Amino acid sequence: MKACPSIFALILLCASCLPACAESPEEETPAAPRTGFEVPAEGSLQWKPLLLQNGLFLGLQHGFRFATQEETRGNLRGPFFKDYFKSVSGLQGWDDGDSWLANYVGHPMQGAVYGHTYLQNHTREKFLPVDFRSADYWKSRSKAMAWMAVASTHYEIGPFGEAAFGNVGKREGTKGAVDLVITPTMGFALLVVEDFIDDRIVLPIERRVHNKFLRLFIRSALNPDRAMANLLRFKVPWHRDTRAGVGFHSDAFPRNGRP
Repeated sequence: MKACPSIFALILLCASCLPACAESPEEETPAAPRTGFEVPAEGSLQWKPLLLQNGLFLGLQHGFRFATQEETRGNLRGPFFKDYFKSVSGLQGWDDGDSWLANYVGHPMQGAVYGHTYLQNHTREKFLPVDFRSADYWKSRSKAMAWMAVASTHYEIGPFGEAAFGNVGKREGTKGAVDLVITPTMGFALLVVEDFIDDRIVLPIERRVHNKFLRLFIRSALNPDRAMANLLRFKVPWHRDTRAGVGFHSDAFPRNGRP
C-alpha cells in the first residue's frame, strides 16, 4: 500500500478547520474574484522551495506508511543498502499487489500534487490563465507532468523513496510498473481536470456566492490536490495565485510581485 487518498482527506480536513476557527471573517470585506491580471513576460523555476515542498510531501507519505503499515515498520530493520538494491531489482511486470484505489486514485492524486508544486514554484507559469486553446497553458502543464514523472520515480525507486524506507519490492510481487506509469499520466489528467473545475465551476460560483465559508469549502473540496500543494507551501488550502482570497487574512497574492 502506497499513496492513499485518506492522508489527503485527513490533512485537508484539519487544515480547513483551523484557520476558520482562528480568524474572524468580519475583519476583511470579501474580495470579488479576480480574473484579469498580467502574466509576467518571463519567469523561472524556484528550485529550493520546490524541493523543500516535495521533501515535506515525501516525509508525510512516509510517516503515514510507518504509522499504518506493520510490514513497512518491520522492514526498517536490516542492512540498508543491501535491502534497498534488492527492493529496486524486484521491479517486474505491471501489477504491484496494491488495491485499485491505491493505484488508480491515490497515485494520480499524488501525481497531481507534484504537478501543482511545480506550477506554484514557477514565477510565471503559476499566473497563466486556464485556456485550453493556449500553447503556453499546455506547455506549462507538460513540464508539470515531467516533474511528476521525476518525483514519482524517485518515490518508487529513489534513495529516499519507498524502496529504501520500507523496502517495497523486496518481497516478490510488490513492485511493478503500474505506479511509474499511472502517477504522471493520470496525475496530468487530474491536474487538468482540477484546472477545468476551478475555472468553469468554482469561479462562477464565487461570482454569485459571497459567503466566505462556502467559498473556501468549494475551493478546497473541488481542488483537493491543489489544496494539498498549498498546504505544502504553508498557505491555506483555498489559496489561489491568480485571484484574491475569500475574505480571510491570507496571502491572496505573492509578496514578490503580485500579478
